[in-house]
Amino acid sequence: MPKLLRRLLRFALVLLILAAAFSGLRLWLDGKGRAILEKSGTRAASRPARPAMPPPTKPAGPAIATLPFFAGIYGTDPAAKAAYDALVKELGAFREAMRTAEQPVDFIRLLKKLGIPVPEGMTQAQAAAAFLKYAEKFRPFLDSLHQSLAGGLWDLGPHPAFDDTKGSERLVKAYTLLTNSSLLLGTLSQAYWLTGQPDLALASWQDMAGIGHQSSQPGSIFTYIMGAHIRSQMMDTADTGFTLGGWREADLAAISRSLADLDPIDAYRRGLEGERENMAIVMREFTLNREKFSPSLSVIGPQQTMSAQFQDMLGRLSYSLISDTQLAANAAIIDRRYEIMTDSFNYRDRVYVPPTSEDAAMLENSGVASSSDFFTQWYFQIANTGSGPNIIHNPITEQSRLDQTRLALALETQKRTTGSYPETLDALAPAFPGGLPHDVSTGQPYHYQKTPDGSFRLWGTGIDQTDNGGHGNLDILYKIPKPQ
Repeated sequence: MPKLLRRLLRFALVLLILAAAFSGLRLWLDGKGRAILEKSGTRAASRPARPAMPPPTKPAGPAIATLPFFAGIYGTDPAAKAAYDALVKELGAFREAMRTAEQPVDFIRLLKKLGIPVPEGMTQAQAAAAFLKYAEKFRPFLDSLHQSLAGGLWDLGPHPAFDDTKGSERLVKAYTLLTNSSLLLGTLSQAYWLTGQPDLALASWQDMAGIGHQSSQPGSIFTYIMGAHIRSQMMDTADTGFTLGGWREADLAAISRSLADLDPIDAYRRGLEGERENMAIVMREFTLNREKFSPSLSVIGPQQTMSAQFQDMLGRLSYSLISDTQLAANAAIIDRRYEIMTDSFNYRDRVYVPPTSEDAAMLENSGVASSSDFFTQWYFQIANTGSGPNIIHNPITEQSRLDQTRLALALETQKRTTGSYPETLDALAPAFPGGLPHDVSTGQPYHYQKTPDGSFRLWGTGIDQTDNGGHGNLDILYKIPKPQ
């Protein structure tokens, strides 16, 4: 037999072996996928229906694209874009100066970071007055923001599709502007306290609260986390009022009512539901048109030595190994992860519901049908649900802190009335006609102690549902801001 013919036969044999291996791998993955889908279908059939989410209680307002300054993000008018760019530049400088700031704000340090001269012997009140003068440049924006907030819940529009890069960029810019605006308003509120302008201090905080309500609308995990950051700024500013003595008794009640209107757990649920809808769209688009997605090898590790062309070739090879059955199975797993995180609360009683051991393991794993199925992992980076337990920890921490801030407001009111903090939280019952806030981790009352120095300690157990006296890593302890 000629030498060339023998080589051709060997090459053909190798191709047959590779084709058989490829087919075997596809069949194996399909088998695993079918088993996962069957289990998922059985579980879905036996699962009780989740109560429908109530509609937002706030009145509907204008589209965000029509608002001053935000039009520079969503519109094409050159003047609006120039105004937005100038605002972002100034807000960015302020944000950078506040990057490492603690609460309450040290206005002398803030002036130095902003490059504003600080005379020898300047007091915090004088520094606060200098900051208010510096912040006048933001007045046109803050006035327009105040008017826009009074118009009801803004229409943020549909969440950007997976391939809508421009839409995603706009959403990030809008939330960044809201976050920086909230930080500025909180700093102004403290400056107004220190300069003896309590009405303006409360008005600035109330505009912060308006931003907090706008950012609590449903959308995605991203919008939930950005909203949580803004709500945290609200509580930072409310808490510092105790230290600076800026809140009047009527202010304490008004702030508590505004905080009660916030609902971090509902915002978490709405964010997850929105993310599941977005993910379903991504999965459908990927199944119908896989070439829209850019392959990546970063799951396996740094690949700096590989050319982009080689990475692209290997990535597209991996796509050919993902059967529709395997893709559907992984989609079911990812959807189940979202479902576990959504079902981690009893929304009627507002109590954390720990996942079963099986569900907890699913939250901890890679989220794909097989840990060895790294081909599929390349794609599913874009479907990353994050670390489930960490995401669940966020609304527990946020709701606990909000409850504790409201309790602290009532404790401060009680102290101003009687001269000291009460012996137990039961004394605050008249301030909470609907019942005292309970620890969202356990459904039990928050832990409270008076301290020998005339202050108090207030804490919840956290996600592990174990009381460590407020000293454990997972305990959620209310921290009274220390004066500068």
